[in-house]
Amino acid sequence: MLKDYSSAYDAAKKADIPKVWKAVCFACIRNKEFNFAALCGLKVIIHPDHLETLIREYEKFGYTQDLIDLLE
Repeated sequence: MLKDYSSAYDAAKKADIPKVWKAVCFACIRNKEFNFAALCGLKVIIHPDHLETLIREYEKFGYTQDLIDLLE
């Protein structure tokens, strides 16, 4: 929310909870911060039950190429 993505990433890293990783990732996607979104997304995709929501978030904004880059 405060657009301090580096601090948000650090906080998510300390919490290390999929829900937090997803929240930070989604905020980064909405603000086109794809580097941080990819870092957070890597922590989300290892949990199969969260993968579908991650895919929907990227597709909702039309960032399919960034999604493909993340999944590779």
